[in-house]
Amino acid sequence: MIFEPIRLMPGAPGQPPAKDRTIFSLLAAIRWVQRYVNSEAKTTPRWVKLIAVLNDATAGRIDPPEVRTALHVALMAEGWAMPDELEQPHVFQSAAPNDS
Repeated sequence: MIFEPIRLMPGAPGQPPAKDRTIFSLLAAIRWVQRYVNSEAKTTPRWVKLIAVLNDATAGRIDPPEVRTALHVALMAEGWAMPDELEQPHVFQSAAPNDS
């Protein structure tokens, strides 16, 4: 299950020196959580919910956009993911002034 990439913040666990790690699939999300989120964090309500969402997605009971949203919200809450608008700066650029 592939979805729109989630770009991680420079301080996110497992971020390489190039600081360009992204999570772009259900499998990548599961592996990242298993590898980089310590067991204490996994027991907090937000991670318990996220892991439940990932389990439901693995079983085919949830659609990819919902999986991405749940993962992105949890990662941003920890300060580990960039908001989507920072990845798409053109959204905030004003249109060129009209010369007429």
